[in-house]
Amino acid sequence: MKLTSNKEIQKARDAYFSVFRNRSPYHEPFHENTPARALVYPVETYPDDDLYFAIANAAAGLGEDEAYFSTIMDVTEDSYFAVDYWKLDLDEYPFNEKGMKENGWIAILESTIYSTEGSWGVILTNRQFGLVGGSNPFLDSLRNWIPDLDAQAGRFVDFSWYGREGPGDSSAWLAGLLAHIYGEEKGAAILRGG
Repeated sequence: MKLTSNKEIQKARDAYFSVFRNRSPYHEPFHENTPARALVYPVETYPDDDLYFAIANAAAGLGEDEAYFSTIMDVTEDSYFAVDYWKLDLDEYPFNEKGMKENGWIAILESTIYSTEGSWGVILTNRQFGLVGGSNPFLDSLRNWIPDLDAQAGRFVDFSWYGREGPGDSSAWLAGLLAHIYGEEKGAAILRGG
């Protein structure tokens, strides 16, 4: 369901900013008090079936059956950076083509799916990586559904265009992001391939 009332949109924004401190996945997006974090790779700009069901099942483990979905960037004619909000029933997969058209979906470049309670959130980028953060129980449960979650950051460094030998200063950008997600020591080890 697309949110249209200011009150509902404000509730969605408040939930988003409980986990994230900004909308950019490239500039330390998580609050300092977001305890558990991981990089997800590869991803689409919206959750595919496997990622969606992993998120839905991890949320169900916390007793949550709804989530918010927001665009960060879209490619509508009106605005390149428009932000729209939806409330999802996590028991239903909404991203099929028919469902997207019926529910007013737009061409998505980057998006977020996050807890209505503000306990977890996922940012998906147009650069094939995503960031997930939230409570330790949420991340622990997500690891049950995505057993290789902790190896995905290393694969992103190894196989993406933005890896160790990426264009321009991307390796510096990536070092900062990995430090934000995993801490200085572990982030540096991932960037070195360890």
